[in-house]
Amino acid sequence: MLRRRRTGKPSLSRRVLWIVRDVLFVTADSLALALVRSPKRRAQEGKPKVAIVAAHGIGDLVLLLPALDTLLRRYPRSRFMVTLVCSSAAAEFARSVVSVDEIVPVDRVQLRRDLAYRLAIVRQLRRADFAIAVQPNFNRDLLVEDSLIRATGARTRIGSVGAEMFIPSLYRLLGDLWYSRLIPASPGLLHELERNAEFIHHLDPLPPAPPASIMLPPPQSCIEGPPYVLFVVGSSSPLKNWPLAHFQWVARAIVERTCAAIVFCAGPHDGIRQPDVDPRDQAQFNYRIGQTSLADLLALISGARLVVTNDSAATHLAAAYRVPSVCVVGGGIVGRYHPYPAERTSGMAAPVPVGMVQPMPCFDCGWRCRFDLEPGQPAPCVEAVERGRVLAAALDLLQ
Repeated sequence: MLRRRRTGKPSLSRRVLWIVRDVLFVTADSLALALVRSPKRRAQEGKPKVAIVAAHGIGDLVLLLPALDTLLRRYPRSRFMVTLVCSSAAAEFARSVVSVDEIVPVDRVQLRRDLAYRLAIVRQLRRADFAIAVQPNFNRDLLVEDSLIRATGARTRIGSVGAEMFIPSLYRLLGDLWYSRLIPASPGLLHELERNAEFIHHLDPLPPAPPASIMLPPPQSCIEGPPYVLFVVGSSSPLKNWPLAHFQWVARAIVERTCAAIVFCAGPHDGIRQPDVDPRDQAQFNYRIGQTSLADLLALISGARLVVTNDSAATHLAAAYRVPSVCVVGGGIVGRYHPYPAERTSGMAAPVPVGMVQPMPCFDCGWRCRFDLEPGQPAPCVEAVERGRVLAAALDLLQ
């Protein structure tokens, strides 16, 4: 039974505690930066160092790849030492697709909660003696993106003006001071691919170029066997997880109509439990829930006939591998990740998003759900997505 909160916001006492924590962390950063002296670079000694801060997950990094490619051409390794500061969840993937001198993984959750960990990251970045730092993501957070840019100590610190959804007014007043240049963002709704391209255009205006699409190198291993439909049933948050029973219903209906093999997968940290195997599913279903490493996921996606997934990195990886996909989407962030803009999907298999037919009044909440939910329960806007519509989209792609 769902219970609607009266305000849709955390309690006043909790918000006060969060503000106190944020002030404490920013103050601690200031003390650490004052005490840590970066090494003095001698004239003409070595190449200037550039930090690119992209501390979101794998899906965001996939969508950022065209912009990163342009940034790496702007700061070639022949003339600069380039460091990518990325999410620890995306570090392994980043090493396989981004050519930089160093990758610094950052756990954004721990950065917001663990003061000792936070100060260690701040000191590490400050000691690196960066000359330039760039933060291209439209999603900015004072305690993460803004603080990482500040910690670099670079003389030139460039970032996006950022999404209003995630930057309270008082935090913006402080965070904006930590940049030497803020790249403007046009009003209105843009997909992340378009928003990233807009950042690059304003950063260094160039003659119009053909839109860059995303293409990933093939994974090291491939899955052998008959063509299969892959169901990726985990995501970065339980709020985005369509119920496993719904995925199973769709899978059984696909088997009845196509006799396709079915593979279910989820990572060990996705919080999805391995289900009891129904005898009627044993012949067609292959469960890899809780056992899927990143390398396994890339290989499974690249070899699939179709991917059916939550709103997660899997749908963006599938597009990059040119594999058709159906994505179950909720209303947390509307229009910025789905649907893909047609002008930027040349040669790609753009995901087919399936959400609620009738939007809820609370759509675009930034995944700060207004309902009191049991731990691990999906948001109502995800759970209510109709199974029949997901099945119809999957069958249409299979045909």
